[in-house]
Amino acid sequence: MSLSKLLNGNQPIGAYFQSWSSSWQSDPNRLDLANLSKGINIVFLSFVNPSCSYQSGSFTLSGTGLDFSSDFSVVKGAINILHQKGVIVMLSVGGATYPFTNFNPHGVANLMNDLGADGIDIDFEETNGTKLPDIIRQTRSAIGSGKLLSIAGFSVGAYGEGVYVNSQPAGSAYTGVNLPLLKSDAKGQVDFINIMSYDASNSYNPIEAYQAYRSYFSGPLLIGFEVPPEAWGGHVLTIDEVNKIKGNVKNAADGFFVWSYQKPGSPSCSDIINAVVGSTNVVNPPIVVSQPSVTPQPTQQLPQNNSQIPQSNGNSSNTWNDHTSYKVGDQVTYNGNLYTCITPHPSLSTWTPDVAVSLWKLIGPAPTNISGSQPVQSTPSVVNPPTPVVSQPANNNTNTQPINNQKYNISFDIDSSGNISNQIVKKYT
Repeated sequence: MSLSKLLNGNQPIGAYFQSWSSSWQSDPNRLDLANLSKGINIVFLSFVNPSCSYQSGSFTLSGTGLDFSSDFSVVKGAINILHQKGVIVMLSVGGATYPFTNFNPHGVANLMNDLGADGIDIDFEETNGTKLPDIIRQTRSAIGSGKLLSIAGFSVGAYGEGVYVNSQPAGSAYTGVNLPLLKSDAKGQVDFINIMSYDASNSYNPIEAYQAYRSYFSGPLLIGFEVPPEAWGGHVLTIDEVNKIKGNVKNAADGFFVWSYQKPGSPSCSDIINAVVGSTNVVNPPIVVSQPSVTPQPTQQLPQNNSQIPQSNGNSSNTWNDHTSYKVGDQVTYNGNLYTCITPHPSLSTWTPDVAVSLWKLIGPAPTNISGSQPVQSTPSVVNPPTPVVSQPANNNTNTQPINNQKYNISFDIDSSGNISNQIVKKYT
């Protein structure tokens, strides 16, 4: 399948769409997915679980990994609307926490066909790249030759050999992870590659990575931009950098993509798309409730139900604990200092108050008469929800976290009484 032909020769401009951030609608025409910013002609729906056992005709998103709150029929209707606008719709499979251990390509293909999507994007983010060629072969066999097949390649995935043996950043566990595919005949089954040119520190050169992938792959390459702040490495994208990278891409079949459509930041997704398409007629993406990124690196799954974790006891000061639900205004002591909670959240062992600056504010040294008792179960006090408010049954909050150089989206719901529920760690590319 030719990407260029499907796009009528237009340059591919893509965006990854976080299904878990999509607001509920009963009308496909009103779903945010159906109303993407102008300039985007490929959208990647994130993320499908590789082991999904979807059966043809099920018409449910349950168990697929896609976390739209809207019904299957509404999402399918939005995809049809996008097709009428000439937008290609891909299902992105995998991500940082959905492993390919029990890959079910036929379940993935069934879901693709019932939704009416145009193809599959394999987002393989494991360090053992030797599995990737077989994953590609199995996927192509399941979806057939009439559908698109792409991969999300790691920033350093084509480094490690030849002139790129010392390319920076050095020492990554993902250096060369895509080489087993790029050096095999299975790459002939791939229609295009998205290069995740972010989360790789300031020493990383996206154009060098583009050239490395080009040395192995002759098909379309899409260079990725992440809306700042990036989850790892400290690099902050600017529009000047976008324009510089754009100027180095001479092949009309190559293009760009953004992670992610809903992520807040500056430059925004719309700003980046505007820069690469050279248009001023761009519609801003929908506002979502989202909290700023925090530094700590969670390593464990959050409890899935608010009843599974202890609650803080109002505004009294206690020793900080992990796996505890904290509300705005709660005070804790940690390492001799007193902190106040500024963002409702379920705590993790690595989200300590001294480093999780978007969750806690330092007040000063802890008073010597502060009790060190443990938080106890109690009914949370009323807390005002953050604004802007999404028209959902509950407010959705997200924190983007790096985990072992991978990216996670920590999401949870807060109702009008400040109760936290549905804590989920979501992977993304």
